[in-house]
Amino acid sequence: MEKPDLPDRSAPELKNKNKAKKIRDRGEEPVRQALYRMSAVDLTSIDAVGAGAAQAVLSEYGPDLSRFPSERSLFRTYCWRREEA
Repeated sequence: MEKPDLPDRSAPELKNKNKAKKIRDRGEEPVRQALYRMSAVDLTSIDAVGAGAAQAVLSEYGPDLSRFPSERSLFRTYCWRREEA
């Protein structure tokens, strides 16, 4: 997963307007923005990944997700490790 070279910017607007509204309604938008500034990757843009799941992934793997070539490989690894625990 490639990181853009602009970590000081805000997370891009979510394409799924319903998901964006729910994140705002739950008060998770500041967390989403902080996670984006930390990692320069918006994990919440992935279907079924909210701010809490993004936080768990980043706490598990750190802000550098470049070792994962795709979203699929990241979450396949994450789910596999959770099943082992």
